[in-house]
Amino acid sequence: MLLVNKCDLKTPQDVDNAAVALSDVWNKYFPPAPSINGKKKNKLRDMICEMAGYNGGYQTFIKSFEDTPEPMNIHIGDYDQGYLVTIGDCRMDYDDTFNRCDDHYANWRLREVDEHVELLLKGLSEVGAGGPPSDSEMLKQTIMRLIGLPDTYIWVSENNTFDIVAASQDVVKFNEICEETLEFKASLPVNEPHE
Repeated sequence: MLLVNKCDLKTPQDVDNAAVALSDVWNKYFPPAPSINGKKKNKLRDMICEMAGYNGGYQTFIKSFEDTPEPMNIHIGDYDQGYLVTIGDCRMDYDDTFNRCDDHYANWRLREVDEHVELLLKGLSEVGAGGPPSDSEMLKQTIMRLIGLPDTYIWVSENNTFDIVAASQDVVKFNEICEETLEFKASLPVNEPHE
């Protein structure tokens, strides 16, 4: 069954791949089907985009694709005293990405996807030993979602381990959290220790 969601369409090639699949199914039941290489290729593209929720078809998809901002560049690296996080051109201690002075904490923690999957797998083994089935199911769903991500880093909610923001799924929210972290870093007193 060919179901297309907005999250399945990230590039024009994704649209064309789905159009080929639609054409193949169409040809099986109602030959001859329009071809992605023929005169009706734009109609196939429109159908795929409409099925995915892009009212206005392929041109609406292309416009939304062009309007999508680039995710901020993030990197976590080792250094002598711990981990160093780079967001854009700003470097900071890893703790600064979630700790706040005066016992105030951020709502989000930066994590590597693989590290978070390991953490959730550990939680799954603990929940399986006597926790509620709903917790186990939620962990499994979150692990499966993470395994399918192309991202290296994600923001994880400090309030809910299952609330995750990945650049590949919500670049605007991902960038907002990065900006909030940079604003916090800029507000820290220079060369003064903080917890």
